[in-house]
Amino acid sequence: MTIRRRTSRTPSGARQPWRKTTADVLRLRFITVKPDQVGTFRRAIRTQARASVREESGCLHLDVHQQTDDPTKFVLYEVYTDEEAFRGAHHETPHYDTWRAAAVDLVAAGGHTNIYCTPAFPEDIT
Repeated sequence: MTIRRRTSRTPSGARQPWRKTTADVLRLRFITVKPDQVGTFRRAIRTQARASVREESGCLHLDVHQQTDDPTKFVLYEVYTDEEAFRGAHHETPHYDTWRAAAVDLVAAGGHTNIYCTPAFPEDIT
């Protein structure tokens, strides 16, 4: 799967033009939030998503979507360059630790499901 990274930065933090990057790990995460915690969840996941894309070179996308007919349900679309970028670097960041601690109080019991994917037809993705 080849995708274009939304923002790219040099090691000094300067913005660079879009670049193509190969992606091997995609996760869809379905989350149900406690009804009285939706606003807090939205703020926390926005901070997490922005920090992941900004600070992790291997995190190409972390997009957050809210279900239209049930505001307690969210879908996260995450794309990483490889398994290490996801299971290693992403899970070792301070912003991930902050997110995990907050999620305990925000996500409903049993309220998340993960689906991991790889491209079925990578030659068709441009």
